[in-house]
Amino acid sequence: MLNWGKVSVASLSHLEYGHYFGQLHLQARLAPIGVSVPQTVDALNAHAIASYATDAAEFGVGAGYFRHAFQARDSYQCERNGYAAVGASTLGKDASGSPNAYDCTQAGFSVVQHLRLGSVDGLHLRMTNTLAISGGKFRFGYLEGSVDLPVSRTINLYGAGGGSTGVGWGEAGIRTFLRGVGGKETFILTTGIGGSSIASKELFGGEVRTYSDTATYVTNEEKTVAGLHIAVGLEYRF
Repeated sequence: MLNWGKVSVASLSHLEYGHYFGQLHLQARLAPIGVSVPQTVDALNAHAIASYATDAAEFGVGAGYFRHAFQARDSYQCERNGYAAVGASTLGKDASGSPNAYDCTQAGFSVVQHLRLGSVDGLHLRMTNTLAISGGKFRFGYLEGSVDLPVSRTINLYGAGGGSTGVGWGEAGIRTFLRGVGGKETFILTTGIGGSSIASKELFGGEVRTYSDTATYVTNEEKTVAGLHIAVGLEYRF
């Protein structure tokens, strides 16, 4: 992903391993992992899912670990988005000694819900929703989904997207069956194009006030990497 108007590079990666034991489908997933340069991004969603799977549908639940961080101009902006305010950020303090911004974090145990409607390699809709447990409450963590539309035995069109606070992406492209058409030894190449953004220092409310001896400066401070991205994925079935 290349940032609009800046020299910045970022990636949102998805890693997944699954195995079918009859109608029991077990999955281990890292989705997403957010990385950017030069901004520091803190985004991680790791979980395991157990699903009941048939040719026509799949329903599952799981558990794991969720972490994301950003900055807000006050502690209320952290809390209203389901995040904990963990103290003053590196932006410093104003003339009264109060922080200009707070570091907001949400990290810990999560519960995951997974759904597939339609066949694995045919027309289908998939959705995975993560609920993070923060402050003794269930909070929204991350939501992603995709749609596949077969156009031939070896080509599927797809659309996909997902996001949470400070993280968002959407794309469309082609899934090409390089070997097989499903089942053992099937090898699939996914290519697409879309748009995405990731931010570890997103100031909700938009203003940061900095003070000097003579003046007060108000700036719209937002550190976000956003722009077009190219998607490439590989899937192999043992």
